[in-house]
Amino acid sequence: MAEVSSLWLTEEEKQRHLAHLAGRIEAGEVDEEIIPLLDTINAYPDMVTVQSCSGHRGKPKPEVWMDTVSGHNLERSVEYLSDGHIQIRTTKQLSDVFCEHAATLAIEEEICQVSLTWGRSNTYQQQECPLWEFVFAGLNESPVALAASTAIIAKWLCEALAARRDNHA
Repeated sequence: MAEVSSLWLTEEEKQRHLAHLAGRIEAGEVDEEIIPLLDTINAYPDMVTVQSCSGHRGKPKPEVWMDTVSGHNLERSVEYLSDGHIQIRTTKQLSDVFCEHAATLAIEEEICQVSLTWGRSNTYQQQECPLWEFVFAGLNESPVALAASTAIIAKWLCEALAARRDNHA
C-alpha cells in the first residue's frame, strides 16, 4: 500500500482503503460480526475504517510458573479477552467535529474509550497519522453487547456528521 500522502484523509486514500478492506473481507480476515459497522462507517463521507476487531473471548490456556520460595510448579488457567475496537481515519474538518463531541460517548455504558491518537496502523505501515479509536464492549462479553456498541457508535457518527453539516451551513 502506498504511503499516506496527506496528514488527513483524502478521497483517493479512502478508495484505496475500501479496496484493501474488500480484499480482506473476501479472504475471511475480518470478523464477520463487525462488518455491518464497517459498512455503515465507510458509507459516510470524510471517514474510512483502518482497523477493527469485534472483541474476542479466547479459550483458557494453562499457565505454569515456579514458586521461587517453595520450588513447586504452580498452574492456573488464563482466559484471553479483547475488547472490540475500531480505528477511523478522517478529514481535518470531521476530526475537529469529533473532538467537540467525543465526550458525549463517555456516558454510554458499552463504550469504554474514544480517543484521537497519532498512531501507526498496520494499514499505514510506519506512517504516523491521526486516527480516531473507539474501544467498546464486543463479543468478548456477548453478541448483545456488540450489537449495542454498534448501534451507539453508528448513532453518534450520524450526530457528528449532522453537527459538521450545521457548522458549514
